[in-house]
Amino acid sequence: MHDSQFFTHLIRVRQIPDRFEIVSVNYALGLTSSTGGGNTKFTDALDAIVAVSGFNNVLKVLVVADCDDNPAQEFQRTCSEINAAAAIIGPPRSQFVAPGAPSTVAGANPEVAVLMMPPNFVAGSLSTMCWAAAKNANPVPAACVDAFAACTGAVNWTPNKLAKMKLHALIAGTYQAKPNLGPAYVWSLRPDPRLVPLTDPVFDDVEAFLRAF
Repeated sequence: MHDSQFFTHLIRVRQIPDRFEIVSVNYALGLTSSTGGGNTKFTDALDAIVAVSGFNNVLKVLVVADCDDNPAQEFQRTCSEINAAAAIIGPPRSQFVAPGAPSTVAGANPEVAVLMMPPNFVAGSLSTMCWAAAKNANPVPAACVDAFAACTGAVNWTPNKLAKMKLHALIAGTYQAKPNLGPAYVWSLRPDPRLVPLTDPVFDDVEAFLRAF
């Protein structure tokens, strides 16, 4: 949910041409958020979306995955999931083909690309990027969250898990109306408290890729 809402709102805020149909792995498979999906379910999700009415009109498929703690490993895992997908009956008959590098295109009918988050093989995830944007926009409470992480020992967690904790903590400590708000909903708030501003430069590379894609 967090990932799909991020792209939905990034496209709107940055006025990127809206030619994307955004589908989370869980949505494609009819899973709840508690069931779990993510990069271990890309094969199943790709097999599922080809059965959706109108898929024959899809020109390109963009698979988005987190780098987590080992970007090269996660990219290879994602590519393996793509290549393991069943043949597309068509017409025209084809196969999902994983690209040789992130942010490049491979195959045809449809073409396939993989976007790793953060781009450029940096360890982390969408949460890492969102925490950076939130910290830039809210430096005073973010400093308190940093102190909280040091106090609890969470500062010793992996960067990815630490960023997730800090993002939740910042929301809980600054959004009085609903301190248990999930990160997926920060861009739907009215009025917008600018908890995670999508105009932050940390998202510039993602915008550039989407426009080119």
